[in-house]
Amino acid sequence: MSDGSGMHRAMIRSSPYSYHAPSPPKIHIPVQSKADMDLVPRYDRVDSSKLTLEDFTIITGNRIQKSTDRSTRWRYEQRREAQRILDYLFLGPTSIIRDHEFLKREALTMVVVVRDSRAPRNLASVETASATLNLPFCYVDANAKHLVPAFNQIVSVINNHLLTVHNVTGGTIRGKLLVTCDTGNMLSPSLVAAYIMFMFGQELLEAVHFIGVQRFCSNFDDEAKEALLTWQGINKASIAVDRRRRLEPDNGGNGLASEFTRAEGTLTTKRGLDDMMDGAEEDGRSDGGDTLGDNDRFSGRGDYAPFLDVD
Repeated sequence: MSDGSGMHRAMIRSSPYSYHAPSPPKIHIPVQSKADMDLVPRYDRVDSSKLTLEDFTIITGNRIQKSTDRSTRWRYEQRREAQRILDYLFLGPTSIIRDHEFLKREALTMVVVVRDSRAPRNLASVETASATLNLPFCYVDANAKHLVPAFNQIVSVINNHLLTVHNVTGGTIRGKLLVTCDTGNMLSPSLVAAYIMFMFGQELLEAVHFIGVQRFCSNFDDEAKEALLTWQGINKASIAVDRRRRLEPDNGGNGLASEFTRAEGTLTTKRGLDDMMDGAEEDGRSDGGDTLGDNDRFSGRGDYAPFLDVD
């Protein structure tokens, strides 16, 4: 590198280069220390604009879902079987559909087959089981690199079926579904995890652990975990917006907005960029306490130069 006087200065890079494409950070799933887990139905963890309280009660029955720990006694052959995940939902490989005795014994009312959207194909075993047992079925096509649309679809398929069975039978029969994919280890566990996150207000780790201890061969790859993390954020945002909407009387709320306003000030929109940057000085504490402004995220960063002069 020239310094302008014709002399060349020796420079070295201050840190090693990374030549691979940018990638998101790994999502670590720690080993679950507690094998027994409970899912408690709570309507306040659901977006009420997507599901009414009555429908939520019909679907969940307000029953606590308890996990069955199969991880310590798991046999390799069990990957070819289907395991009960919820009291109304089984998870397994598509090959289990050929076992008509299993389908009748568990009184299943619907089969949901998750297919790779790159190669969707109808399965003869599914159509045979449907014709023989008068069993409804549904295909859900999932793109492994973009799973969120399939998450929405699986929630709709499962809940609509359970509500239909309840309405048709007058509540005398409760729907029960089998969700499968080719191996029962990749696509279908991810979709069932998304369903649990939506219906029971669980986060990524809890949903993955709840399924993993019951179907130990379930495999959540990086793309599935990233999609589930995105789904977690969507659910949280949706619930937060729904709660805010119900606070506003103009939107059919219960009139709590005025009380909320008195306690917190005027209901305002999101902060603008100027508000966020100006807050650094306004929020600073003269008593030496922590600064609450946006500039706080830059504190503690040392000077960094990409190249060093060795002359």
